[in-house]
Amino acid sequence: PGTAPSPGVASDYRCGLAGLPAVTIPRDCIARKGNRACWPLLAGVSIAQVEIPEGTWRATHYHTNTSELAVCVQGSAKAGLQTPTQEWLELELDAGDCVHFPLGWPHWLRNTGTGVLQTHVN
Repeated sequence: PGTAPSPGVASDYRCGLAGLPAVTIPRDCIARKGNRACWPLLAGVSIAQVEIPEGTWRATHYHTNTSELAVCVQGSAKAGLQTPTQEWLELELDAGDCVHFPLGWPHWLRNTGTGVLQTHVN
């Protein structure tokens, strides 16, 4: 086990994602990123609220430093991920569903419903 953080105060353990500044990521998607820069308590973990407008998608990308877990909070989506053997896997997601994107695997997320697709990603 790692070193436990100093206890601090109760408010140190809460972050309101909706109140963080929005950053536009490709294809008009919006992300509010909760990481150590805005929430000093975090070490080795982050979370983001990602909003994908109706009819659009979060373009294919991958991460070289961590795997990703996306939770569909509102709306419905199709997720795609590419295996190391170049096979594309596709999944249908509804509110409450999660998808895991392994480290280094190209992946994308498309809004297939009406309204904004809201996900939490860490």
